[in-house]
Amino acid sequence: MGDIEAKTPVQTLIEEATSAAVAKNLPLQKLRGFARYDIGKDAEITSLGSFESARKAIIEIPNFVGRYGNEAASQIVLQFVYNYFARVDAIVYNQPVFNTLWDDFTAEMKETYWTVRGVANLPIFSFQ
Repeated sequence: MGDIEAKTPVQTLIEEATSAAVAKNLPLQKLRGFARYDIGKDAEITSLGSFESARKAIIEIPNFVGRYGNEAASQIVLQFVYNYFARVDAIVYNQPVFNTLWDDFTAEMKETYWTVRGVANLPIFSFQ
């Protein structure tokens, strides 16, 4: 399975999350944030029937396991959902927004070299 085949299960999850949020009358802010920051909020997504299919599908994207590892799949799928809702103004399924987010994600998977930057406070560091 490649990124094209993995798109459908992830799209299904977004659509199901949208329907569930509307049915539960959740505020849009409840669908935005960071994966694994609020376990209760994450459960709104991970309990959906299509979550497991999306998680399994995303692992099959070329380079995913090498970049993130199998164990990160749930967190990545959750973050994908939160990022989708961060890009919309209402709890609706918006195909162009989904496509743009998906394209951004798959482009990252195709990138051969990543640039990683870090910042640290080094109070006892000296350089001569």
